[in-house]
Amino acid sequence: MEVKDALKAFLDLEQEKGIYDHHIGSIVLWNLYRAPYRGRYISHAMEVRRRTKKESKWSRFHKELLYFIYSLTRLLKLLIKHEKYDNVLFSFGRLQMKEGKYFDKFTDPVIDSSTLSESYCIFQLPCVYNYKGKRRHEDRVIPIDSLYTLSYCLMPFYFVKHVFTGGCQKIYKLYSSAKQITPLSRKDIIIMNTIYMRIRLMAIFYSFILKRLEAKRVFYVGRRAFMDVTYSAHKLQIPVYEFQHGVTHGETDYYSGPTCPAIDPDYFLSFGSMWKGNQFGINPQKIINIGWAYKDEILSSENETIPNSVLFISSPLITFKILKTAKGLSEKYPQFRFYIRCHPYEKYTEKQMLVINSIDNLSLDDNSKDSQTALCQYEYVIGENSSVVYEALSLGKKVGRLCYNDIISARLPDIEDDGFVYLYNDDDFSKLIAPISQTCKNEPYSDFKPEIIDSLRRKD
Repeated sequence: MEVKDALKAFLDLEQEKGIYDHHIGSIVLWNLYRAPYRGRYISHAMEVRRRTKKESKWSRFHKELLYFIYSLTRLLKLLIKHEKYDNVLFSFGRLQMKEGKYFDKFTDPVIDSSTLSESYCIFQLPCVYNYKGKRRHEDRVIPIDSLYTLSYCLMPFYFVKHVFTGGCQKIYKLYSSAKQITPLSRKDIIIMNTIYMRIRLMAIFYSFILKRLEAKRVFYVGRRAFMDVTYSAHKLQIPVYEFQHGVTHGETDYYSGPTCPAIDPDYFLSFGSMWKGNQFGINPQKIINIGWAYKDEILSSENETIPNSVLFISSPLITFKILKTAKGLSEKYPQFRFYIRCHPYEKYTEKQMLVINSIDNLSLDDNSKDSQTALCQYEYVIGENSSVVYEALSLGKKVGRLCYNDIISARLPDIEDDGFVYLYNDDDFSKLIAPISQTCKNEPYSDFKPEIIDSLRRKD
């Protein structure tokens, strides 16, 4: 079964079982939970193995305690000083490293290149990865670990209200409907109630913070992590903007399905003229192309290219297929050096590593580096539907997209010349390395337009 077929089957079941009929106030409940359950369903259907990070409970408790103290100190200092910030940004949870500093490649370059820098503060999600060291715009970054900890501490008190207002009963009805389309356990009832209560408690915190800062605009990367922020901002009539953080061709577990205005952004800030459809779960008229600010930083950096080098872009859903293709090409073209770049959540088995280590001209790329920095080192890039292949194209690389070995590279509708070389077998690799220039009328990552960001003030 292909990913798109598994997802379509799940989306059809959602509608058939009336799963969107369950709501509390203006919040459609399934919109709070659907992405991870869809992802779990697809991963199970595709037999995906994801990377997990293990550490001792004491180590985790020790880190979380330190993060809580630091976060609470920074947050209280911000609120006590009562400084005003027009622009409040919530950065991506996964940071990059460049020149000895961590940064968010979606928001930080925009701040540096526009009038957002005149009045802004940044809230940083609790980091899944243990980031240590300096961060760009460090004096304006507020970690919000403490808010999450406080929300869980207050949850027993909020639970009383949740029960007496019928919240538990409504979520149980949703659970009963969802159980008809995907396997659920009693644990999922607890998870659903916990997520709902945490969102409502976090929304209370954010309402106070946004009022205190007198915010005029809210920006974030990835709406699912910030539904509580959106809910609070809309209550205060503050416009919400979501930055594009990846490539989306059609239906996805993240965006597909009916929208919920209470927790969805008002506008979507895309990075290229190519992104015009409704695949981002928002009215296309609300999509604003601001260009790709980080591209300017990459192109201005000096990077040496490895001669005859090819970078494969992998992901958990196509791990085995990419390895099979890379193995075939590396054996057929020994004069080239092939590298595989894994997704942060992707993990190779010992058996797969034995295959890689047995081939002299095949190895893994260091995926701890920022993907754009890594791209600059290679002559050619090969992948499927990852956003990285579009980033490579915008950086002037020759990029091939795979259409064999059970890999299907989806084309965007209504775009004939997208600048990629489509590979239907191993022999098509010769087309990729041929000295033919690529053209793309619709840019996946346009030049950054700071004037568009500056004009957002007129939309408020």
